[in-house]
Amino acid sequence: MTGIDNGLGLGIGLNAGVNNYDKIVMRFRNSKIYGESPAPDCPQNGQGGYCFKFEKCGLMSAISITKTKPIHPDKPSPKPYHKPKSYGVWGATALYENMEFINWYPNTQTGARQTVLCLNPKASDYIPPHQFNNTKFNKVQPSAMAYIKSPDPAWANLKDCIEFPCTAPLNILFDFQNTKYSGSSLNHGAKF
Repeated sequence: MTGIDNGLGLGIGLNAGVNNYDKIVMRFRNSKIYGESPAPDCPQNGQGGYCFKFEKCGLMSAISITKTKPIHPDKPSPKPYHKPKSYGVWGATALYENMEFINWYPNTQTGARQTVLCLNPKASDYIPPHQFNNTKFNKVQPSAMAYIKSPDPAWANLKDCIEFPCTAPLNILFDFQNTKYSGSSLNHGAKF
């Protein structure tokens, strides 16, 4: 898969069913994800046309939950497709193999934040470990690597996470093995 100039980022999700601790593996492989393209976000210098001034991300964190929307929706949903409908599954792992991230800078031409990795903004209770193998970072500035937001205080509700915000954004692991960054190899795994 090739992603170019993404808004929210490419991501994977899995309906794992009801058994929370089964070993479940999601795979994403052999893909190239490019940062902002030469196509302007504000055509005609923002005069009289559409202007995209939102944050951009290349790869949104994966989720594995007990119940999802159908893969091929048959009617519109009032909620974003990436919003979980149920609780996270603890036995899941996301594997990323032979990924390449190309031309990433910390800001877009309109000044919005732009990062290679970001979290699913709706995943409140669990984000599975993300294991990357044979990843290439080609022309990626260090400050454009990842954006990890804090838990949303609105997640603190009696129905879901009782008296404190669900803490998925504070409990994440991105593990990189056999990584090449701007042509230089790392001899050990990098963790964020």
